[in-house]
Amino acid sequence: MNQQDVIIGLENIDKKFQNTPALRGLDLSIHRNEMVALLGPSGCGKTTTLRIIGGFERPDSGLVSIRGKCVFDKKRFIPPEKRKIGMVFQDIALFPHLSLSENIAFGLKGSKSDKNQRVGEMLELIGLVNQGKKLPHMISGGQQQRVAIARALAPKTEILLLDEPFSSLDFQLRRQLRQDIKKILTQLDVTVILVTHDQYEAFSFAERIVMMHDGQVMQDGSPLECYQNPKNTWVASFVGTANFIPAKIYEERIVTPIGILMNKQRETSGDYQIMIRPEDISILPANKGEEQGIVENSMFLGNREIFFVKLGSGQSIRVQVQTRGNIRLQDPVRLHFEHYKLFKKA
Repeated sequence: MNQQDVIIGLENIDKKFQNTPALRGLDLSIHRNEMVALLGPSGCGKTTTLRIIGGFERPDSGLVSIRGKCVFDKKRFIPPEKRKIGMVFQDIALFPHLSLSENIAFGLKGSKSDKNQRVGEMLELIGLVNQGKKLPHMISGGQQQRVAIARALAPKTEILLLDEPFSSLDFQLRRQLRQDIKKILTQLDVTVILVTHDQYEAFSFAERIVMMHDGQVMQDGSPLECYQNPKNTWVASFVGTANFIPAKIYEERIVTPIGILMNKQRETSGDYQIMIRPEDISILPANKGEEQGIVENSMFLGNREIFFVKLGSGQSIRVQVQTRGNIRLQDPVRLHFEHYKLFKKA
């Protein structure tokens, strides 16, 4: 994508709340029709970022542009209602006394027939045709969330901001609604930014993940990149499950408690941590004298098993494999891995 495709730009954004930094020199570009997730723990600055894009918060400094036009800098501030951005908050906030059609039509301009046509298009899009006369309390929470999104999209919005919109729903409904909403949004020419602290939600919904921590971007890439090639130990720990094992490089060799590897990337000699995902480790029963660890605990999860293996060094690591049933508690085992990530010790 080139710079002309940028629909949202944030440059060197700083924001404090009561002298506590929320954002620190944040730079972020969102391209047209991208589906992006801002992912991170509570207090990392992701919701503040979303609210700054929407115009609900003013940065202390920096520049914000929407569709190539400046909406915030030292001299100007364009309010939310003039940014032509749709936003759906955690609280669905439908008007309880208005019908679904009236909720969707709220804020629409034009003739009555034009409004009715657009409302009909939105009801069809969200799968609620012929239910427009119902009040919000007469439909499920998942359907209410669809209506909230339809209301945000009704003015032919090009940008949709979602602030943890699925968090109030139970797990099964949240998963189904996420799939449904993603399917709906991919049919439209709309740029979507989702804020969430749930990595599974971010990975299953977005094509691009912006990992945030302490008011800064830690990593920006595809879900696969963030998972398989984390830029630092914080990202590796936050995304999925990671084992960190001490390693030492001696010229051409990487020596670890569970094997010796070739230093193919020619990393400099010294002390490192090696990060290995549990599913990238294979586990086999060990004969006497070849064991690398002892199984101290396990979890059976149907089609997979998780083993907690205590190494000779005393460290415990997590191993995930497809269920086989040939390894039990206290069994001596040997381990093998090929995929890993090295981090230099400070």
